Amino acid sequence: MRKAIINNVEIINGNLENNTFIDVEFNNCNFSNASFENSGFIRCEFNNCKLTGCNFIEARLYNVSFIETNINYNIPGNYTAKYKEDITDRIFTREIEVITTDTLLNAGIKNVNLLEEKIFPSKQVLKRINITDIEVYILADDTTIYLAYLYYDGLSYFDEFERTEYSFVDAVFDVDTNQLYFVCNIMEDSLNIYTAIYALNGERTYDKIIRGNNVDIISKVCVDNSNLYLCGHTKSSDGDFMHTAYQEDSFVISLDKKNLDNLNYLNLGEQGIDYVSSCIYSDYLYVIKHMYLQNVHVVKIIKLDENLNIISEVYLGTMTQVQDIALKEYQGDLYYFCHLYDEEYLDSVTALYKITSDLSIKLIDKYYDPYSIGKDLNITNGEISLLYTTYDQDENYPTYLRIVGSLEKRINLDNRIYSNLYFNDLGNLDLIYADKIKSYEYVYIYAKTLGSPIFSEEMHPQILYNNITINPNEYLSNIYFNEHEFGNYTLNYYYNFEFFDLAIKKKLIVDDGIIIEDNNIYNTNLCLKFNGTATLNNKVIESGYIIQTPGSYELVITGYQNQKHTYLFEVVELSNNHNNNQKENINFNITYEESKPLKEIIINNNPVENNIIQKDYSSNLWYILLPIISLIIAISTFTFIGRKIK
Repeated sequence: MRKAIINNVEIINGNLENNTFIDVEFNNCNFSNASFENSGFIRCEFNNCKLTGCNFIEARLYNVSFIETNINYNIPGNYTAKYKEDITDRIFTREIEVITTDTLLNAGIKNVNLLEEKIFPSKQVLKRINITDIEVYILADDTTIYLAYLYYDGLSYFDEFERTEYSFVDAVFDVDTNQLYFVCNIMEDSLNIYTAIYALNGERTYDKIIRGNNVDIISKVCVDNSNLYLCGHTKSSDGDFMHTAYQEDSFVISLDKKNLDNLNYLNLGEQGIDYVSSCIYSDYLYVIKHMYLQNVHVVKIIKLDENLNIISEVYLGTMTQVQDIALKEYQGDLYYFCHLYDEEYLDSVTALYKITSDLSIKLIDKYYDPYSIGKDLNITNGEISLLYTTYDQDENYPTYLRIVGSLEKRINLDNRIYSNLYFNDLGNLDLIYADKIKSYEYVYIYAKTLGSPIFSEEMHPQILYNNITINPNEYLSNIYFNEHEFGNYTLNYYYNFEFFDLAIKKKLIVDDGIIIEDNNIYNTNLCLKFNGTATLNNKVIESGYIIQTPGSYELVITGYQNQKHTYLFEVVELSNNHNNNQKENINFNITYEESKPLKEIIINNNPVENNIIQKDYSSNLWYILLPIISLIIAISTFTFIGRKIK
């Protein structure tokens, strides 16, 4: 059964009590303060209707998509809409943002949601590590570093380190062994490296000190299937550092991740000062090494196997004042985020490099903000997010994200200067300020396209949510149109998100599909194909009807919402037995339809099968040839006479 459709009706303060509505679709109606008391609604839909103040006391609702809203889709802004669930009768309110299509295509929309905030009185938060059902916090006060586990029943402190002796570097969790690796520098007779392993219950199972006779600094740590890798630089030439140091030599040490037994040692030292600043494991171990060649700062990327054998290495280039920000892996590629001095700006910029497994390097982003400092990098679903903080007084110290890709966007997060900020293991933002840690989830939404201008599978909008294509809510959207019924349609797309809803209004024009033109003449056997219902000289016909009888005709096509198109034309029978004079007497009127505006979507599925009758000019050929022949004879005659006279 087809629904009855009621459009654009306004009944304000109306009495609609004691009525039953079955299979009715209300679109863009205003029923403000109307009474539907004791009325029944069965399989009805209210779309984009204003129902403020309506009385539904004792009304019976069965399979009704009930929407109470005063949304104006023509005016961008934030709105609220009240819904009623069909089964539970639960009434709930959602926020709706109406934006322009230009905004959705070119700027997108964002949402930053505070997930949680934790406070540790009198303690500074150094880092949080997310583990299944457990959160590990590295805390500190003026004298002590604390290792704390947050279980469902509260916070437990398991270990302490005196800050006069220990300097925290990093802590990583390995899902294979369910162990936490705690790494710091330790001051003994000289500066050495301390590593410890902790179980999920907070018990320290193993620890190890790596010693030398001079300064040994650990900068980064990472794990693979079997090894724990420590990267840094040293001035030592004895103990665990069995080589002769030039000045400051970079190194990589691999330890058995189960018990911290020494496995391999690699000296990466070269003439002059060098140090390893970052490392990451992705099938192979990759390290970022900084060095100076003839007082020029050079960055080298080195690829190693698990036994610390060098497979390949490449120079990133000569860069001045380069500083690492983050090194992340995504789908087998590395992304190196850093600060460096740029000659174009005569100042520091942030640069993002993509490094493939064969060590080919490509600069994919360079960004200049004289007050900004890059803090971290995150990649989700192929979307790259770069985290910044800035010290610009005019901008009130904002912390912000840059979304890098086909659409580059900036998302302001907060106005506070944080002591530490980074993307945590879940891809969310941890912003640390003194004794507080805030965790944020951020969402970025934009339209990759609003759909094809012609009828196709790609005619609908493609909306991306954190770079993932999502579908509209089928229950709340109204994207009805009939490709076989011409007319003007309005499609309403409704998207549900966790924190807000998005509504898109789109105009659609379905063409009548007819190929004939007004006041023209056509041959018999004319095939009429059209979108809609039609009458030919007041007789109902179906699409594909063939006119075989000569005569004058009026074609009326009726489409969506009773829209009508009328065509007047003539059909004649032209046979090969007709003489040329008869054909010459036919008066042809050929017209051309103006192009449809590109702003509207036109649907026309019918191929051109009928041709406008053309005149036959073959019989008139002698009217053209005789003057030409006469002219040639005259020219020849005058030429001959001229020669005789001469």
